Amino acid sequence: MDAIDVFWSPFPQLPVLLPPRIRKVLTVHDVVRRRFPTTMTRGTLVKEALLTPLSLRIADHLVADSHFTRSEVMTFFPGAGCKIDVVYLASSLRTDGAMGTCPLSAPYFLFVGSYEPRKNIKRMLHAYVQYRTSCLSPLDLVVVGSGQWGDFSVFDFTQTSNLQSCVHLIRHVDDSVLRALYAHAQALVLVSLYEGFGLPLVEAMQWGIPLIASNTSALAEIAGDAALLVDPNDTDAIAKAFGRMTEDVTMRQELSHKAEARGRQFSWKKAASESMALIVGDRASTK
Repeated sequence: MDAIDVFWSPFPQLPVLLPPRIRKVLTVHDVVRRRFPTTMTRGTLVKEALLTPLSLRIADHLVADSHFTRSEVMTFFPGAGCKIDVVYLASSLRTDGAMGTCPLSAPYFLFVGSYEPRKNIKRMLHAYVQYRTSCLSPLDLVVVGSGQWGDFSVFDFTQTSNLQSCVHLIRHVDDSVLRALYAHAQALVLVSLYEGFGLPLVEAMQWGIPLIASNTSALAEIAGDAALLVDPNDTDAIAKAFGRMTEDVTMRQELSHKAEARGRQFSWKKAASESMALIVGDRASTK
């Protein structure tokens, strides 16, 4: 420990025995444990309950991924308000990287994320079924993800609902194929119950892909004016958004232009500069 001046943790836990002289900074991605504990595994709940409150208290400074997350931290940990700043993330999936072969015929709706309860995949799929019954020319849905847990099986639902021909489950893709999937998508769908940032939104906006996103948590903040915003608890609203994104060409083109412009606002160079300033204690340079 003798040579350490600053310890930064990209997760909201710190080694509790760090000497007081070492500057301690950590990044807070969300406070899911407080809002939606039933969407987390027991092991994660226990670890966060034991370590996160103490870590937030002993940290010299905190970095939040979004203004929404900052407000959430201040709600549950009021003492953190004087030492927390926001630094937006960016996408590491560069648009100028190698482009693989798209495994599906375009266009289609795209979901990218883990198969966990807070991603709200169950309502998204029920809304998709409803959309297919009301739209004359419905698009397919591509679900890219892994990490299935909880009482809802994406695979079982697609089988029992006879959706195998129109809902395509892709468990693992490399970056080149993921680029192709984004590049050919009609829209990205991310209607999570709770997100501290929502990285797939930024990834999609790099390609000018319109968004269907939740009007709650950080998703509305990150999507800005590039999305159709919906109540993630309202299956009817999600289904109607599928329909509008399919049929309203003018709206879709407008959202695409806004997505491209919005996507340029998220930069790792900017994020790194702001983060380094906060880590070393030069808070003024981030303003």
